[in-house]
Amino acid sequence: MRIDVDLALADPRPGATPLRASEFDDSDAHLAVIHVNGPLAEGEGVRFFLEQVRLLIGRGIGIFVIDLERAPRVDRAGVGALAAAYNLIRDARGKVRYIVTSHDVLIGIRKNHLDRVFEIFQNEAATLAGFARPRTERRCSQRAAGHS
Repeated sequence: MRIDVDLALADPRPGATPLRASEFDDSDAHLAVIHVNGPLAEGEGVRFFLEQVRLLIGRGIGIFVIDLERAPRVDRAGVGALAAAYNLIRDARGKVRYIVTSHDVLIGIRKNHLDRVFEIFQNEAATLAGFARPRTERRCSQRAAGHS
């Protein structure tokens, strides 16, 4: 099951959550795509973003795609929030990938050398493709290609 979460960071209401309990009724839920809408910048938006990541982890989500396509700006605090989300997800034994289409956002990530750590893609289809194949299938295809 896939959960799509749209985070409107421009004006998050105190205590607001875009998630509904009904979205978690299926115990097979394992993938969340977080669409960041608005600047991921210092203040309430960063706190709200991390709160949603923690909530999803608490609900058992283990695979995350953080889509920054509609985030026109990611400041230093926003880059820190992306790194914090990465650490939270990794500590929960999950996986995370990022969709980054803005050159300015990518520069902010590169300035902090996070491009060496983050798995960054330019569209959702490419991001999800690697999650789709089972691990054993990937090993078999690597062997078939002459890799061990």
